[in-house]
Amino acid sequence: KRYEEAIDCYDKVIALDPLNTRAWTNKGFALSNVHRFAEAIACYDKAIQLDAKNQTAHNNKGFALFELEKYPEAIVHYDKAIALDPDYATAIKNKKHAMKFVNEGGCVIQ
Repeated sequence: KRYEEAIDCYDKVIALDPLNTRAWTNKGFALSNVHRFAEAIACYDKAIQLDAKNQTAHNNKGFALFELEKYPEAIVHYDKAIALDPDYATAIKNKKHAMKFVNEGGCVIQ
């Protein structure tokens, strides 16, 4: 997979069209795939700022937060994705998985 090349391409697209939500979301996805989760989250934040109804960005931000072991925050974004699309199977699956890492009070289980 050529994620580093993809990141460079998305940077070029964003330089030409900084309001391109798809480019921000896809750059975040590519960054996540090379384990650059903090940078990915910044991209998802920008995509969400541009389009608060971007369920993919919410789900993917949840995934990046999960990988950083920020489980309660991840669940918040999975919930936002599910609220936008109640049939979003990936977000539902991701939320169920993340819930295994928090207790009923929302605290992280060690």
